[in-house]
Amino acid sequence: MTTPKGLAPESLYTPCDPAQFRFETTAELHGGGIIGQERAMDALQFGVGIRREGYNLFVLGPPGIGKYSVTRPYLERAAGMAPTPPDWCYLHNFEQPDRPRAVRLPAGRGQALRKDMERLVDDLRNTIPVSFETEEYHTRVREIEEALKDQREQALAGLSAETESRGIALIRTPGGFAFAPVREGEVLKPDDYERLPDEEKQRIEAAVEELQGKLANILRQTPKWQRESRDRIKALDREVALFAVGHLIEEIKKQYQDIEAVTTYLDAVQNDVIEHLQEFRGQEETPNILGIALTEKPSFRRYQVNLLIDHGHSHGV
Repeated sequence: MTTPKGLAPESLYTPCDPAQFRFETTAELHGGGIIGQERAMDALQFGVGIRREGYNLFVLGPPGIGKYSVTRPYLERAAGMAPTPPDWCYLHNFEQPDRPRAVRLPAGRGQALRKDMERLVDDLRNTIPVSFETEEYHTRVREIEEALKDQREQALAGLSAETESRGIALIRTPGGFAFAPVREGEVLKPDDYERLPDEEKQRIEAAVEELQGKLANILRQTPKWQRESRDRIKALDREVALFAVGHLIEEIKKQYQDIEAVTTYLDAVQNDVIEHLQEFRGQEETPNILGIALTEKPSFRRYQVNLLIDHGHSHGV
């Protein structure tokens, strides 16, 4: 029987030069896969790189060989290097309320927009009522109302001057206006009027009939003047509201100038607020009887942001 030869000391190990490594310890290294499974790692890399729906990865093999410990860290690293998906939210569609607008925002901006809109509504509910309580606003409203009265009074004064020149007085009564013949600055009594010659009576009656037509024309114009006055007050309200609302919305728009869908939405919000000023101006308590509200409180839900997907705390895909 042949005796085995002993091994030389240099055959008991394979020398390795540490200078070839670019790390201090193996803690600095990331797992590179399973030894001897290069094809499996290539397949994993290829599968993760597919950016289409309907593709899946199945990692198969005997238990205990490290499938999970290799696959999970690889997927986490790949996910961390990819951009974080966007946020998605629903915004109110003021033109078609039953069809909200789906808006995509960069990750984390959806939560910011929701908070900004909540703060905006609070600011508007405080700012708008105060804007309409200033002395300047009330002074301008009084000027518009006085202009209406002056317009009507000037028209009546012109008619009154004409009636006097024709020997007739324009008299204001609790029920409206009346005409009466005048002699020497005094309204004729019924008996005195009856003693007038028929020719004079006919002249007076013809003049009164003509003057009544002119009076009716003035009275018909009164609703038009009132409407013009209301339009001027509405224009004033819009001006005051725009001053109060505009700068608040502009501050938010500056933060979202890179997202056109949001700036367009904020423009629509501004228009809607101005069209529904009364909802912000009426801050009084809603009266109720037996616990039943007589009027519905204004709802500001249309200004809320419905945040569907929030990736504010996500990193990667």
